[in-house]
Amino acid sequence: MRSHALFVFLAAVAAAGCGNPKATPTPTSLASASSSAPKDDLATAEGEWKVSKFEVTEDEKIPPGIVARLFLKVSGAQGEFGVGPQEVEYMRIRVDQTATPKTIDLELTNEKGETEFEVPVFRPALPGQKAVQSTKLVKLPKLHGVYKLDGDSLVVALAMKPTPRPTEFVPKSRAGQGDTDEQRNLNGVVVLHLKRGKPDAPPRERRETAPARTAPTSK
Repeated sequence: MRSHALFVFLAAVAAAGCGNPKATPTPTSLASASSSAPKDDLATAEGEWKVSKFEVTEDEKIPPGIVARLFLKVSGAQGEFGVGPQEVEYMRIRVDQTATPKTIDLELTNEKGETEFEVPVFRPALPGQKAVQSTKLVKLPKLHGVYKLDGDSLVVALAMKPTPRPTEFVPKSRAGQGDTDEQRNLNGVVVLHLKRGKPDAPPRERRETAPARTAPTSK
């Protein structure tokens, strides 16, 4: 699932700190709120969240077992979203609390916080040719969405590709964008419902045990 388009996403949210009320409202990155400022979205969103519902169109359904394991961690302007410690997407979060509905931008990064980086590419040897070792530049996308934050409840509608920002909390499929129902959904809009808390642990393998032997009774 290291596709940087975590289907499965990707959604995350947090909110910006309060600024000067006389200043012109502009989108802001999440930053530490002033101790004198009233409690804002940032203070509410900080911490761990679990996905309670993952809405896509009727053409495709996300298995409940996967949804129950999805998690979101918000720390300042940084976020993590995934399905366990080995399947995590990293991102920078930028929101505009002054918009209606409130907007969110997720800039995907690698573990080092980079949005552009080189990755090794290996082409095996072919008949009459040598193996080739090189690199290629990877540029991670920025995703756009809207969100609603109410105490311990969070809803995010997110465009899964760099497409126009959604304006309502309704899943949408982009007809013709992909060869399969899943591809069309992931090119469209997904809606995530989150509650504060930790996700379910992955199911453990069940081991069948032989019935216990009992000692014969004497007659």
